[in-house]
Amino acid sequence: MDWITHHLAILHNHPLWLLAILFCIALSKSTIILSSVLPPASVMLMTVVTLAFPVVPVVIIWLVITLGAACGSMISYYLGRLIVTRNYFPGLMAKYKTALGKAQARLQTSGLLILFTSRFIAVLRYLIPMAAGLLRFTQTRVLVTCLLSAGVWTALYMLIAKGIEFTFF
Repeated sequence: MDWITHHLAILHNHPLWLLAILFCIALSKSTIILSSVLPPASVMLMTVVTLAFPVVPVVIIWLVITLGAACGSMISYYLGRLIVTRNYFPGLMAKYKTALGKAQARLQTSGLLILFTSRFIAVLRYLIPMAAGLLRFTQTRVLVTCLLSAGVWTALYMLIAKGIEFTFF
């Protein structure tokens, strides 16, 4: 039990470490390769957010987690773009060319809404941005949508971790 207290004291005295941990958790939980092997985001984020609340302003915590989550989504998006651009799976892409074309046509109208709401479903959090890359969505629209959804997602996690009654400053 002493080692837990010791490490908590270290984190309390060095809030930049807490912010780095929060950024890395949010980034990894929004990236397709890393997210599969880590514990659930809710457990990890709420634990570290609870530790960070007494030491770091709430706005900074929100900003760090939002940027980490958006960066993770953009990594998944660029991975999808890389797969299409470099043609890493030509047989798979040729086999599903018709289905991908139909999906792209449908997602052009409601794709950003799907991208926004996918943030709130664990598995889709990283699969949909990758699919947006595969379907060659414009990066500006994807980035803005990822930033907005990550901001809302972060605010919800922080509300759950701290409770409804806190101020942003």
